[in-house]
Amino acid sequence: MQEKHKYRLILSSRTSEKRRCLGRRANVSPKAEKCDDYRIPLKSQNDREPPKTRRMIMKDAAVIAATKAVADAEIACAEAEKAAMLADEIEAQAEASASFHKKLMRELENKTFRIHLL
Repeated sequence: MQEKHKYRLILSSRTSEKRRCLGRRANVSPKAEKCDDYRIPLKSQNDREPPKTRRMIMKDAAVIAATKAVADAEIACAEAEKAAMLADEIEAQAEASASFHKKLMRELENKTFRIHLL
């Protein structure tokens, strides 16, 4: 799971598990707890996040989405080029086959015609 800015909401089961690991039975304060040297704010603290930071997060998400869209488009273009090359090869084979068929039919007509004359 990818986390932005290392913020996570504290769930009650996670909190009680952490208390057991630390050997404490005291109540958990409503303030943010530390985890892996990063502060984990509660939902109420996330709601008070400055609007500028939210805009930056939205811009980052837009940049990531645009980058992914460009990469997907490049992959689609490469697949389309491969499909076009394959179609050209198949068309060339079809033309060669049609040419061979015409030649074979001419030979058969000539031989059949010769048989009728004899």
